Amino acid sequence: MNEFALTKVERKTLEAIVLRFAEEPFAAEALERAFAGRLTGFEAELGIERLRERGIVETRRKAWGETIHSLAPGLFDDWQRHFVTAIADAALADGEAAPAYEPKAGLAKLVLFFLAETAHRGLALTQKGTFHKKDAARLAARIDASEASLRGLDIAYLHQDKLDKPLAVVFDAALRLGLARTGPASVAVDRSRLDEWLDTPLPDVERKIRKLWWDVYTPPDVWLQHGAAAIRNVPEGRWFSVDRLAEALLASGVPTGGRTAEAARDAIVAYWLEPMAAFGLAELGDSPDGAAARLPAIEPVDEAESQWYVQPDFEVIVPPAAPLRARWELEACADYAGGDAVDRYRITKESWERALAGGRDGGALLDFVRSRAAYGMPETVEASLRQWTSAYGAMTLEDVTLLRCRNAEDAAHVEADPAFAGCLVARLGELDFIVDRSKAKGLAETLKKQGFSVRTGSGGADAAGAGEREAADGDSLRTPASSGLVHSRRNAALFPLDPSPVGASRLRERIASVPQAWLRSLRKYHASTVRELVETAIEARTAVRLVVDGRQVELVPRRVTPVGGEWVVQGYIDGEETSVPSGACAEAQLLLPEQA
Repeated sequence: MNEFALTKVERKTLEAIVLRFAEEPFAAEALERAFAGRLTGFEAELGIERLRERGIVETRRKAWGETIHSLAPGLFDDWQRHFVTAIADAALADGEAAPAYEPKAGLAKLVLFFLAETAHRGLALTQKGTFHKKDAARLAARIDASEASLRGLDIAYLHQDKLDKPLAVVFDAALRLGLARTGPASVAVDRSRLDEWLDTPLPDVERKIRKLWWDVYTPPDVWLQHGAAAIRNVPEGRWFSVDRLAEALLASGVPTGGRTAEAARDAIVAYWLEPMAAFGLAELGDSPDGAAARLPAIEPVDEAESQWYVQPDFEVIVPPAAPLRARWELEACADYAGGDAVDRYRITKESWERALAGGRDGGALLDFVRSRAAYGMPETVEASLRQWTSAYGAMTLEDVTLLRCRNAEDAAHVEADPAFAGCLVARLGELDFIVDRSKAKGLAETLKKQGFSVRTGSGGADAAGAGEREAADGDSLRTPASSGLVHSRRNAALFPLDPSPVGASRLRERIASVPQAWLRSLRKYHASTVRELVETAIEARTAVRLVVDGRQVELVPRRVTPVGGEWVVQGYIDGEETSVPSGACAEAQLLLPEQA
């Protein structure tokens, strides 16, 4: 960014765009109206054209032909910092603010909780595609963000009448990160995406989560967009005064959307700071200036601070710096016992056997838990885990498919026929066989072809069909996830870039046909010529210089109205509406922006 390379009209236009529209799309006419009398239409069109050439502004064309402009992505924060310099004054000195909040789990950790609950305990969906009440309650119990803390986060999302807002935010993040996918009957974890995410360094995960928050929850509200950028423009880890930050925006002329000054300040707290604090993305505090806040600094993790502590009572104390991969393994073999920044888990026989049943190797899992223990593992705990591992599976209770024959002759035929050899696992007594479940359907079809009447019970061929349907559901879960649960209200980027915008070319064409004397200097003209000059300025959306009652002024004309045999031009002088009668216009000059 090199502001000093901008021309006067470019800088004037860019400042107007940043302050009035932030990241929202706008039409050149809207920019002109927003700064009536201070920025002419010609200046707006020319400024946009030049800024587009510099890559600062983008122009898009809607399907019905309307042209819209916006700041190029990623530039808003930099230009806000340049034009609203008082934001720097919102930062507080060290020791000037004190924390006034309870530590929170953090959105990244809550997403991991959600995924662990989904992977290890399952997450079925109702016919309407939402969670069952017991599952919603189970998931919500892992989220310490309250509904009250999100009161100001005005969002709309799918199943809003059945899903609490904190759970919706966490589920939405899991979907948008590609870690969870919804199928016809259940939610499933995307294993490949999950493995990649679990192995990502924690600081990188935190940065991605923070960026996701701004991307998803930034509304089409210019005041709140400026509030978000101002928060980001205070260095991470630095406390700032909320009042000073809001005052900096107000003093710069940022529109509040009809809010009073007090309501505008409260909106930043209610929409941004309180919800972000609820998810560990911001911290709240008090200062001599009133409410204070800061974004936590994202710093490299010290390996020594990422180790956990295994207690003799099987409790595992997990610090906030613990890697996601380590937490995931602990979620598989231990029960969550509560926490905030620091978490507590407890390993029980049931939780350990749950991990073994899920396919974990007991010896490898024990080695992993021990390797992350800062002071090793108590001997009694290790001995118990080894004993639970060796004892697990001494007896196995399996759900099998049974083929039951009505008489010994039929059973002998089935056992002797080579067509069934690959389908049978074992014979039970005189009349029954254990059947390979994956081949039950084929076995039933072969028996029917041989003339047997096959009756399907709860464990018969239909069960195999159910397994196939389950596999089909699994396939559907691997289809791309939706963009998320929360409805986005920002859609300017959905329209294609305009490859050949008109820009200021039509205004240049209009000016090209006027006498050059009108442009060179201030001169006396007949009243009819002055009127023609003023009307040309209206058509070209530019200004005129007049000598009115001996005083030289710049007028941005809007309309010429006949009054008897005379006329009156209405417009703006110094941004104020005014009317100038024809008899007062002694001299005139048509004004153009530089480089027009």
